[in-house]
Amino acid sequence: MKILIVYAHPYEGSFNNAILETTQSSLASSTHDYEIIDLNKEGFNPVLRKEELKIYPQGKFLDPQVGEYLKKLKAAAHLVFIFPIWWGGVPAILKGFFDKVFLKKETYEFKGLRPVPKLKNKSATVISTMNSPKLFYSLYLKSPIKQTVIKSTLKVCGVKKVKWFELSRVVSVSNKKRKKMLAKIRKYFSKL
Repeated sequence: MKILIVYAHPYEGSFNNAILETTQSSLASSTHDYEIIDLNKEGFNPVLRKEELKIYPQGKFLDPQVGEYLKKLKAAAHLVFIFPIWWGGVPAILKGFFDKVFLKKETYEFKGLRPVPKLKNKSATVISTMNSPKLFYSLYLKSPIKQTVIKSTLKVCGVKKVKWFELSRVVSVSNKKRKKMLAKIRKYFSKL
């Protein structure tokens, strides 16, 4: 299976980086073919400029990176997103990835008032980290990632099966707890 990992964290010493390395090592020992888009290392520009917005409804783009990423997105059978939750949502660079790469006519269309998905037969894994307690995020904030990334983006575009690892309090928990989180991810990807 061809897997595309989209990674959105700027700091190599982060827990997100440990998640990326765990994911890589698990997939490297499997039969899966995987590729990584490291948005920060690759210098992705998340800003959707007015010139790009003018041609967006036609499914067109100006940024050559968007074309490369779109090809990889469409070729993958399974998508993996690894990112921190900042102010309840995704980092700006990942939001820009969704805004610019999930192009109309390429990942979805509208037929009347309903969306027509174009990314069918794909599955996804979403791995998010946060410092907040899970209860606060789900009850008080109403799980914005579930609404914006999983439902409004991935499922609207046709990705039906989505597994979400919602890792909370990653800064304040013990190293033992973080190792358990990584072991759970390792086990999941070894069985994918």
